[in-house]
Amino acid sequence: MTVGHVLIFRGSAALMVASDVAGDSAVLVEDFDCCRRQPHIELLADESLDHATIVAFGMTRRRGVAAAEDPGLQVLAGCFATVTTIVGKTWAAHLEKIVKVSREENLEMIRDTVTFLRGADKRVIYDAEHFFDGYRDDPGYALQCLRAALDAGAERVVLCDTNGSTLPPQIADAVRGVKEQLPDAALGIHCHNDRECG
Repeated sequence: MTVGHVLIFRGSAALMVASDVAGDSAVLVEDFDCCRRQPHIELLADESLDHATIVAFGMTRRRGVAAAEDPGLQVLAGCFATVTTIVGKTWAAHLEKIVKVSREENLEMIRDTVTFLRGADKRVIYDAEHFFDGYRDDPGYALQCLRAALDAGAERVVLCDTNGSTLPPQIADAVRGVKEQLPDAALGIHCHNDRECG
């Protein structure tokens, strides 16, 4: 699928629209504050979009903070956007070195976040950050992360090659493995071309 990016300017605000060749689009709202600032709310909430959905973008709750108490999730839950994309850690190396949480706590962060947003009547897409790195390192745990999101109510999980280091045959093998283990899951993919593979 070919994806193009279009910037829409209204006043001083810019929105990025990613459109695939089939004509489906998503407007990505990546700035938490945009949902708080009145001009942006009016700009986006009143925008008439025939073939796109506005999607708010955030991350799982922080460690040691309940989802309902996490400021970023509060903004997403209160935002006019009916769809949220949540980025979550899927590679154990990041849990140990960056987030500093156990594998089980990470799974709870994913479940709690999706459950909280579903409780706020949001559609949720789980963006599995560094999925392919995590899958190469520990496929069982990477799949547990996807299951945690799906079981909590995510409507789709997106497999991310966040640093662009996965070769096409590795991607094919991993996607095939995910489809075998999660045959009913709606999947998406987010790749980078850092190795100039095409």
